[in-house]
Amino acid sequence: MTKGLGFAFADARAERYGVARAGSAGARVLLFAGRAAVAARADAALSVAERDGGWHVRFDGADGTGFALDFSPLADAVERPGAAGDDQPCRVTGTVRADGRELDVKAFGQRSRTASEPDWDRVALARSVSVWTEPAAAALSATRPAAARHHAEEATSGALWEGGVVVPLEDARLSTTYDAAGRTRRAGLELWPAGEGDVDWARRGAGERLCEASLELGALRTDCAFMRWHIEGQAGVGCYEIVRPATVT
Repeated sequence: MTKGLGFAFADARAERYGVARAGSAGARVLLFAGRAAVAARADAALSVAERDGGWHVRFDGADGTGFALDFSPLADAVERPGAAGDDQPCRVTGTVRADGRELDVKAFGQRSRTASEPDWDRVALARSVSVWTEPAAAALSATRPAAARHHAEEATSGALWEGGVVVPLEDARLSTTYDAAGRTRRAGLELWPAGEGDVDWARRGAGERLCEASLELGALRTDCAFMRWHIEGQAGVGCYEIVRPATVT
């Protein structure tokens, strides 16, 4: 959730998943091969360049891990409330290097822009959730005030794309189940389209963790899980990331 650009991708067939975020304070990368995190860097050698209406994102790790990926927008971006940033689903192609192998990736993903850093004196944690299926994509952001204790007190916003078209939302809800170590295990979401009489209904999804890792970011910590999702009968994948002060458990 640092200020700047963020990119996430998931290729369940190749079992390659990753998050890369670049901001004024530097860049961080989490890269997974199967269930293992093969790169977790808070000072990553990351480059982002605009190319052909999208973005070329490259990471080169000192141990030979890395990726070179093209993110091509699939639909219009949706702004978060209060000019906090925006989210945009993408098709992702390129290569990922891990475990001594280079694999071609044909994936779904997301480009996110964060306009400002949360006030961590007032914020206990910030969540970002994304879901990508063949016909649809969704994104949800939630911020928990420092005095709050659970999901119900978080300020949430969501975005939904169906067939490449933005579906305006009236409400977005998120629930999470954790394992004994406090790591994200399962999640559920409800996205309520803006009503037109009684013809609209919530899009509901359920996700289970595929892999996860944590990364220390100085005074902050990020917990990132990639999940297999089912939403309205469609299977997909997505990313669930939590950023919080490192001293908060």
